[in-house]
Amino acid sequence: MKKKSRQTIKSALIRGLDELKEGLDSINTISADIKKKPSIPKADGSSFKIAGNPAKRTRNANKSVLGEMDRFTQILSNNTFKNSPIETIQKHLSNSL
Repeated sequence: MKKKSRQTIKSALIRGLDELKEGLDSINTISADIKKKPSIPKADGSSFKIAGNPAKRTRNANKSVLGEMDRFTQILSNNTFKNSPIETIQKHLSNSL
């Protein structure tokens, strides 16, 4: 009886490995197909121009990042947020939406 149970376990393992092998083979074929497809051509920049002064856009972006960093530190130092962050976020969302 022990031999029979061992054989069934071995055969189940072998079947499981065969299924894994088939899965790996299908993944390999899919990845090979993806590698064969040509990549999307990148724009040369002539058709996609962003209007405005790039230095000004950068300054505005930096200001907003600095503002968000200040806001983030204020949130982290808030005692209500420290005690229960999820509840505080839920309350904020219910008040703002």
